[in-house]
Amino acid sequence: MADGLTRADIYSEFNSHKIDDEKQRFDFHVTGRTGWINDPNGFSWYDGKIHLFYQHNPYSNSWGPMHWGHVTGTDFVKWNYEKIALTPDNPAYDAQLGAFSGSAIFFKGRYYLVYTGCNVGRQTQCIAVSDDGVSFTKYAGNPVLSKKDLPKGASVANFRDPKVWEKDGTVYMIVSAKNRRNGRSRLLLYATENMTDWQYRGVVFSNSDSKYANQFAIKFGIKSANKFGSKFINRFAGKLDRKSDSNSAGKSDSTSSSEFINGYAGKSNNLSGLGRMLECPDIFELDGTDVLIVSPQNIPGHRNKHASVYITGKLNYVGGALSPIGKNADMRLFSPATTDAGGALSPVGKNADILLFSPENTDAGSALSNANGNAVCEIDYGLDFYAPQTMLMPDGRRIMVAWMATWNRAPINALLKHGYAGALTFPRELTLFGGRLYQNPVKEIENYYTGAYRAQADISAGETRYIDEMSGKTQDIAVEFPRGVGKTGISVFDDEAGNGLRVYYENGKVYLDRSDVIRNFYKSDTEKISSCGVPSDTQNIKIRLLTDKYSCEVFVNDGYSAMTATVAPYENQRKTAVFSDNPAAVSIVRHAITVNA
Repeated sequence: MADGLTRADIYSEFNSHKIDDEKQRFDFHVTGRTGWINDPNGFSWYDGKIHLFYQHNPYSNSWGPMHWGHVTGTDFVKWNYEKIALTPDNPAYDAQLGAFSGSAIFFKGRYYLVYTGCNVGRQTQCIAVSDDGVSFTKYAGNPVLSKKDLPKGASVANFRDPKVWEKDGTVYMIVSAKNRRNGRSRLLLYATENMTDWQYRGVVFSNSDSKYANQFAIKFGIKSANKFGSKFINRFAGKLDRKSDSNSAGKSDSTSSSEFINGYAGKSNNLSGLGRMLECPDIFELDGTDVLIVSPQNIPGHRNKHASVYITGKLNYVGGALSPIGKNADMRLFSPATTDAGGALSPVGKNADILLFSPENTDAGSALSNANGNAVCEIDYGLDFYAPQTMLMPDGRRIMVAWMATWNRAPINALLKHGYAGALTFPRELTLFGGRLYQNPVKEIENYYTGAYRAQADISAGETRYIDEMSGKTQDIAVEFPRGVGKTGISVFDDEAGNGLRVYYENGKVYLDRSDVIRNFYKSDTEKISSCGVPSDTQNIKIRLLTDKYSCEVFVNDGYSAMTATVAPYENQRKTAVFSDNPAAVSIVRHAITVNA
């Protein structure tokens, strides 16, 4: 392993100097020193520092054999590059395709990385251990979970993305495994007392047993639920190579969006359309409720093709199942009759097979994109957000970070030929209110505020007002205005000729339109425009924008909804304007952000 680490680190050190940090890098978003990054991994607190790892190919701006890059920091804003933590160097379990996603934990005095080792046709769970948080040694007995540890019907070819946590002295793992019979996924629960010997506890969640998929398909007039997502992405080999898919912008999917929408007719849910492989699961507690987040691949009709969603409930640590809460918990998705011993869910209601929480709130934008169902909520309604992972800070805050890109198009900085590809979102604090997940940028960004500007702008009908005090590409801007008719909003990365990223409210939704700030890299409207909901009872619309040279993260009404998009503005696109179709009083609070002073 030492040779592999040395090669990768030397390559990164030598080539990182070819990147112009001031012009080509983000100021406060994590990127690789060189090359490609995707999923955040191992997000955790250890030895007085925040540790953040990420899927990484240091040698190329394309996906390739996966390493674990590593940064550390103390405030989520400034990060230090550490040496690469894991390389694909063991022929038995990870040399062919790499060290895939996973997590980290401090347990019984040692710091562990838990990850998926991937060779062609075989994915297994492995561990590496460290006593200093920088140098990691792979366990000689790897893998700790392999084909023999899977429940009946699960595929070792798609068995990945372990997330671990400790509860009452036991370490638990949630990990995804594809069902060989129907091609969909089950999230499995394992437990250990020593990190090396794991016991299977059961199924936490499934994106449908085929029996129920077909029942719902018949109900909603879909010819075959099993046709959904037939061209799914594998990370290693198969019908569609994920590597090639990630490097091709705008690749189409054979399943039509109308078929997907019809599958969600009415208020009942049909989660047979919730993709194929459920990637990067995470589960954590907020205010006594367990929150499951997961990223389903290949959702027919979805604007990004892949999504990240959350479900709330209560985890049964004995049987593994996520029990429902809320009066609308009426979704049946998984049959205990088809579950292996130890994994069955005890029915909660009459004739229940599995019950998933259905949020009380049914406002526009609260359900999975392109769906009317209420059992699953999308985390971010933007265009560049995938594979989120969370960590718990010593002060009790639950913090989330995600890959600021998606699989069906190339990352913006790769298209700009900046010498790297991909970045991570700015970390967000999560809270739960009324069953809904709220998210806002971590408060540490406020330590880097400069150039404060506050104003009450009375905008005339049809006016676009440019504000000189709000020029720049790294800003934290909050606008608030009464809910009304027509468009009211803000444009950032604007050239003062009307070409900018526009975020505005209209007819019950907030829209993000990046059409004028992507240099024609992305062609379709679904790659340029997105929208999210607002609370149905709100009188005022609040929009907060966090911008960083090549990105804009939008938070609506104190974190009720979020949208993320990367951008490619020209040098002269630095202006900010507010606009409205009708007279509007717009309250503005703006702070420039200066990190590298």
